[in-house]
Amino acid sequence: DEGSEIEFDGHSYSLDQFHFHTPSEHLIGGVRHPVELHLVHHDEDGHVLVLGVLFEMGAASPLLERIITDSPRSLGRVDLATHLDVNALFPPNSHYFGYKGSFTTPPYSEGVQWLILKSHPQASAEQIVRLLVLEGGNARDVQPLNDRQVEGF
Repeated sequence: DEGSEIEFDGHSYSLDQFHFHTPSEHLIGGVRHPVELHLVHHDEDGHVLVLGVLFEMGAASPLLERIITDSPRSLGRVDLATHLDVNALFPPNSHYFGYKGSFTTPPYSEGVQWLILKSHPQASAEQIVRLLVLEGGNARDVQPLNDRQVEGF
């Protein structure tokens, strides 16, 4: 849908899907957050960009509340009939960590451009528990950095 794109490094990526990991799969300053949202995008050539948002415990998130409330009770893809605006998660002049890595689920294919939001929106303790119940503890173990270069911008 229009408005579901991101421009990065000369490419236009369209949002394909989003999902959560509990706890986070990325560490910031050695800290693992309770929830990580992955917004998975593809460009017309099949390149993948994943925008990661790590949530910290605090005030309830209206966006998360809507997602949790609309979530099915069984596994599967849900196509929402109404628009879901994630822009509230991204403050003006947002900054990111970026690196080339892999998917965090099998088969762990390489070639994914990762952008991890440096700021952390909040989720209430109740929302975090509800996401954990919905998702289960589904985070991949933290992987070594190896030769990956993490850039800030």
